[in-house]
Amino acid sequence: MADSGTFTFMAGESLSSLYRNGRVLIDRDPRGNTSDSKGIDVDHRTMVVHDARQPEVSMTCDENGFEICEHPLTAPVSFLDHDDVIRNYYPQCEQLVAKATGARAFAFDHNVRSASGKEGNRAIEGGQDVQGPAHMVHGDYTLWGAPERLAQLSQPPGGNDTLKGYLPEGESLIPADLAAAARLDG
Repeated sequence: MADSGTFTFMAGESLSSLYRNGRVLIDRDPRGNTSDSKGIDVDHRTMVVHDARQPEVSMTCDENGFEICEHPLTAPVSFLDHDDVIRNYYPQCEQLVAKATGARAFAFDHNVRSASGKEGNRAIEGGQDVQGPAHMVHGDYTLWGAPERLAQLSQPPGGNDTLKGYLPEGESLIPADLAAAARLDG
């Protein structure tokens, strides 16, 4: 089944944000809310949308950049409870991604998105604020930002890191040697 929808992209004449250039950015405050953006000119495009949950549709990471996997939760998770998400949902996500990709997986950040939650200034118990919908097609990491985040995750959590208080004092999520090897491999 296919339908069409209008998507917001960064306009082609905008400067590329694949590399950190200081000209295209979205800043967030310590609670995870968008506080500023600059250099983002938009282009609206109508595109065909397919329902990837239909049995005759097969999506794979290698072919499509995402995959839908059947993986029921082993126990209910309250996504509005920071502790429940980290202690119960993160391990299940790590196991699913590791199984689907054959790679070692680490869960480290999450956002809860809800228009009504954002409008109502709802906060996640023990965590950040509920975020509004993402209104632009985007990737969360740039060619510069992904290796930088990997390096950060090989250090003990600090600032407003999601895992601060969950890892033993002085320990990092990802061993430094594993992160260094991954950065070398690209």
